[in-house]
Amino acid sequence: MLYITLRQYEYLVGVADTKSLTRAAQLLHVSQPSLSVAITRVERRLGQPIFLRGKGAAIEITPFGHRVLAKARGVLELASRIEQEDAAATPFVLGCFEDIAPWYLAPALDRLKSRFTDLRIEGREGRFTDIADALTTGRMDVAISYDVGFAGK
Repeated sequence: MLYITLRQYEYLVGVADTKSLTRAAQLLHVSQPSLSVAITRVERRLGQPIFLRGKGAAIEITPFGHRVLAKARGVLELASRIEQEDAAATPFVLGCFEDIAPWYLAPALDRLKSRFTDLRIEGREGRFTDIADALTTGRMDVAISYDVGFAGK
């Protein structure tokens, strides 16, 4: 089980980049006490300090903190790539019951593609059971069919 959230990793990187809890809190749109508590929890979880904090002094990063921050930056970069690249690469899939596909699927795909030019759109046809399975497992986003009640999906 993971105990440190992506948001907490963002907090660590924000503090490291600004060298200030106050400036990091402003940039991250969180209160300074909340930021401080989150960092303390992460440090407790990892068993070592990431930052050396003193009243009125700039925050310093510990040697352990430098290693953690390098990994945190990598985690955040990977999470960002997952959201951006994979979402763009994943097509929107329009399914259609095969008996009505010759009349409805091609025109629907044409309209979607002309309206959403940046979206990759694919069409698939199949039997009711194939469509229901694809909708349930997330391999299809929406389907054109007779009203057969796909179990509220």
